[in-house]
Amino acid sequence: LTSLADGSAPLTHEGIDEMAGPQGREFLRELLMHIGLLPHRDKYLAAFATWRHRRLASISEPAIRNEISAYLAWRHMRNLTVRSEAGQLTAAATAAARDQTDAAVRFLGFLSERGLVLVQVRQEDIDDWFATASNPFMAADFISWAIRRRRCRRLKLPSRRYTSSPGCPSARLAEIVARLVTDEEIALGDRVAGLIVVLFAQQV
Repeated sequence: LTSLADGSAPLTHEGIDEMAGPQGREFLRELLMHIGLLPHRDKYLAAFATWRHRRLASISEPAIRNEISAYLAWRHMRNLTVRSEAGQLTAAATAAARDQTDAAVRFLGFLSERGLVLVQVRQEDIDDWFATASNPFMAADFISWAIRRRRCRRLKLPSRRYTSSPGCPSARLAEIVARLVTDEEIALGDRVAGLIVVLFAQQV
C-alpha cells in the first residue's frame, strides 16, 4: 500500500505483478478491481500468460520453442481467451492446457532425439511414441492441431481405449466377507481393513 501511495509502484496490473508475496498481492488486486481502481482481469488467463512466457524461455532448442510458441498462441491462448470472455475459464482448463503443452515439448524432444523436426515426422514415429512414451495421449492435442494446421503431414493417431475391470463375482465377494467377519485367525486390524476394501470395491 505504501509503494502504491508514494508512486514507487504504479497503480496498474503490471505494477501489482511486481509486488512480492503472491497471496497478499492477489488479495490486493481483487480488492482494487472490486472498488474500480483497476480494470477487471481474469486471474486464470493472466496466470497462464505469465506461465507461457516462462515456459517458452525454458526451451533451449529454437525449433521446438518456435513450434510451442505457435501452439500456445493459436491453440491455447485463443481458446482460453474466448472462454475467459464468456466467463467460463477455470483453473482446471488452464491446468489442462499446461499439461498438454508440456507433453508437446516432450513429443518434440522425442523427435529431436531421432534427428527430426515436426514437419519430418513419420507414421512410424507416431506409432513408436504411442507405444513407448509415458502418458502419450497427453500430446494428442498438439499432434492433432499440427495436422490440422498442416505443420506436418497427415498422420493416423491411435484411438484411446478405456477398459474397465469386470469386477469380482458377487458370490466370491460374499465368501470373502463371510471369512473376514468370522475367521478369528486373521488379525482383527486386517479383517477390518479387508472389509473396508471389499465393501468399497463393490459396484454401486
